[in-house]
Amino acid sequence: MRLTRALTAGRPAFLRIGGTQADHTYYDLSGAATPTPPPNYEHVLTRGQWDAANRFAQSLGLCVFFGINAGSGPRDAGYRWVPDNARALLEYTKAQGYPLRALEFGNEPNVLVGTRGAPASYKAPSYARDIEFFDRLRSEIVPDVMFVGPGSLLTPGDPEGERPILLGDQHLVLGPEARDVLPLIGDVYDAINYHFYPGFSDRCPYTPKVPQDVLADAWLDIHLVSYRYMAALRDRFSPGKPL
Repeated sequence: MRLTRALTAGRPAFLRIGGTQADHTYYDLSGAATPTPPPNYEHVLTRGQWDAANRFAQSLGLCVFFGINAGSGPRDAGYRWVPDNARALLEYTKAQGYPLRALEFGNEPNVLVGTRGAPASYKAPSYARDIEFFDRLRSEIVPDVMFVGPGSLLTPGDPEGERPILLGDQHLVLGPEARDVLPLIGDVYDAINYHFYPGFSDRCPYTPKVPQDVLADAWLDIHLVSYRYMAALRDRFSPGKPL
């Protein structure tokens, strides 16, 4: 009840279903009781779970924002994205009339190589190719659903925010970065987004850490560097799109 009251008070709102594990998840719409993930997948999203999440959103008047798997599972031998599993999910979702309103392709592409199993050769041109392939699928099945991206992981660790992992004095490149992707895809996205991490929990080995005073002006303002960086990219390559 507390969750229901809080979400009701916050409307209009999106319920985002995604994150790191989204790039390891297979969509099983068979109705099987105990589905097993295929090779190169770690998790299964069942039809019952997808139904329950969407009905929950419907009951509260929420829109669903979903992250499509762009990890190592739906790939051919050349590491090109294969749309079959995503097609099945989108077609089922449309047939059920569920409140899907926005889609992301992959979670945080700038760490796909470092944390999602993509090969080192998977750079911006490869990701842009897959984005265009996915966008054709989206336009075919759910053309009214927004395509939002690139959803890069940004932190205060790098002045531009796109290389969050520091090894010695070098910021590591762990996947296609927004500064390289956006010039290649033109106006594909309906909105530009990014995921900002002002700090990590103690269980993560990365910097920065959350300070004791989380209301200090200096702490709250660290987001502005990343915001201005992404706003400049948006203005240059996707002018007029929401950020």
